[in-house]
Amino acid sequence: MNRREWLVAAGAVFAASGAHAGPKTSDTHAHDAPNANLIDAAADCEKKAQACLTHCLAMLSTGDTSMAVCAATARDTIASAQALQALAAADSKHLKSMARTCAEICRDCDAECRKHQDKMQVCRERGLGPSIAVFEPGFLRVVRAYYDAGALPAGTLVKFYFSAGGYLGGGEPLWGAPPIVEALDLYLAMLGDARISWAVAVLGGSLLDTPIARAALERGGHLRVGIEDDDQGPPNVEQVTEAAQLSASVGRPLASPDTVCTLLGIPA
Repeated sequence: MNRREWLVAAGAVFAASGAHAGPKTSDTHAHDAPNANLIDAAADCEKKAQACLTHCLAMLSTGDTSMAVCAATARDTIASAQALQALAAADSKHLKSMARTCAEICRDCDAECRKHQDKMQVCRERGLGPSIAVFEPGFLRVVRAYYDAGALPAGTLVKFYFSAGGYLGGGEPLWGAPPIVEALDLYLAMLGDARISWAVAVLGGSLLDTPIARAALERGGHLRVGIEDDDQGPPNVEQVTEAAQLSASVGRPLASPDTVCTLLGIPA
């Protein structure tokens, strides 16, 4: 059971239990309060809903409205989870009714979210590793939420896209992070101890001319190169050859197809 499911269940049980909600006469410290678990669950639910909302808004910004309803339910979940935390912390007499409302909102959010889970389900059933593009830190929060919930299919490859000039119309990029080591380290700090394979790419420039190419290899990552990302660069064969030479120079020789499958944990 993930935290959202726990919160729905806990809210429903609390609402039906007639649990005490009112002034306390004991000197129990806050961290020993009977509502502590509910507060923690609501806070975790709020965090995951924030990640979901960030992802939905990023898609909406590109003109993709497929997640519009999901964005609305995530917004409602955030608001209700915040209210539940506040009332639980105060042991308010309105906590019971708020728990009922929050449980209902979480069920709506869960139902809407499940409409989009088929893609991950297909990957799991067919032994496919999804390739996930991360353009902003919020995208990685969603990936990490899937991972923490045990819902990320085996073989997932996360690609950190950094922005350079001259992509899709040129000019200075107004999205993402520049291809600097500090930005890469931010993503890796967010990834934490999650066992997820990752790669770096630069849109609108040459990855191999940036410090993150070598830094990624030294940190256990992989490289994505080619004229799709660097359309003003040399042919693909030259970019791949240079990437192979860089990999060899840091003791990371190219992997065979079978080795790649082993690394990703998917059938060869």
